[in-house]
Amino acid sequence: GVAAGTVTMTYTVAGTGGCADATATRDVTITAAPVAGTLSGTTEACIAGTTTFSSTEAGGSWSSADITIATIGASSGEITGVAAGTVTMTYTVAGTGGCADATATRDVTITAAPVAGTLSGTTEACIAGTTTFSSTEAGGSWSSADITIATIGASSGEITGVAAGTVTMTYTVAGTGGCADATATRDVTIIADIVDPIITCPIDITQNVDSGLPTAVVTYITPVGTDDCSGATTVQTSGLPSGSAFPTGTTTNTFQVTDGAGNMTTCSFNVIIVDNEPPVIICPSNITQDTDVGICTAIITYITPVGTDNNSGAITVQTTGLPSGSMFPLGTTTNTFEVTDINGNTAKCSFDVVIEDNEDPVIICPMPMTINVDPGLCTASAITIVAPITSDNCSIAITAFDAPSTLPLGDTIVTWTVTDGSGNETMCTQTITVIDNENPTASNPPGITVECLSDVPLSDITV
Repeated sequence: GVAAGTVTMTYTVAGTGGCADATATRDVTITAAPVAGTLSGTTEACIAGTTTFSSTEAGGSWSSADITIATIGASSGEITGVAAGTVTMTYTVAGTGGCADATATRDVTITAAPVAGTLSGTTEACIAGTTTFSSTEAGGSWSSADITIATIGASSGEITGVAAGTVTMTYTVAGTGGCADATATRDVTIIADIVDPIITCPIDITQNVDSGLPTAVVTYITPVGTDDCSGATTVQTSGLPSGSAFPTGTTTNTFQVTDGAGNMTTCSFNVIIVDNEPPVIICPSNITQDTDVGICTAIITYITPVGTDNNSGAITVQTTGLPSGSMFPLGTTTNTFEVTDINGNTAKCSFDVVIEDNEDPVIICPMPMTINVDPGLCTASAITIVAPITSDNCSIAITAFDAPSTLPLGDTIVTWTVTDGSGNETMCTQTITVIDNENPTASNPPGITVECLSDVPLSDITV
């Protein structure tokens, strides 16, 4: 066949011997081969859903390669999904006049319908408070029927109350493969919050300063407010956080909790840091020094003690004694210094300045003197003594001499000793000469009578 049509075919047997050719004829009909055409139609459908295939060539019939996945109307081409999967649909145009059938195929994918699942979550929230909805099926998105009452996070499902009322929240799982979206709904009621939140602070804390410091590290349980609605926030509005170094004195710590509706509550407590640590003051060692030459005092300089404290502001005063650089008197002067910190704690120290008189007194003895013996005696006792000239940088305690009460005839060396108030001594000597300026006396002896010259006695004259 070349083209469709009917043609006569002639069979000729050539004649011989003058015979004509013999012929016979037979008609043959040539038929055009069938064409299945071009197939079209949506290639996706949902289980129990439909789609339709069609061909550009009419007259054919449809068949499914697997009716457990999808069936198809033989003439209509309407496909009905049975189970998830992909199946080939065949369109067949029957051949005639000896021509083979013509076929064309097109796949269709059957998809399971989405499921929105079972919704759960608290169905009440306060204005500005939150609650969260969830589904047993993942992959969906949330939407609010009225965002003037409440909004919802598309993926998180967190609901935030906006105004009092009830609103429907919809959870949508998008359909694929020709399946419609699956939805589930759940209502939430938004309540106006008129109740203040609650917050409780710790009791006051009293603590001593840390050693050597004007502060103390204090830890406490940080208050956190609560509310009948979610969304309450707590902030510290005054004071120091737990674990801070608190200064000496009273620090008031205030915490404020504010709920989503703007209701507010505060609480406060005090951290009292007590400075019970006394200041420190160190005095110089005792000072011993001689009087300055010629005077009964001495100028003394020393490093004036200044107290220190764990807190600033300590004041040091001298409560007894004399300042450095003063003229210190003979003897012991006790110098006391007292430091007082800003919290009234005190400390004292003392040291002595001892001024000693080691300077000898000065003595100038009287000139040598000459006196007469007492009348009728060879000694002198009635002596008028001229005192020596004495001086000392401090004081004269005793001036003494060692002359006897009765002086013999001739020279007597008298020692004068001056002693000052500190026991220092100086001596000098004076010569006192006793002379006899009294004339002698004589008397005649009584008369005697002797017979011989040898009887004359020796002279016995008393002067």
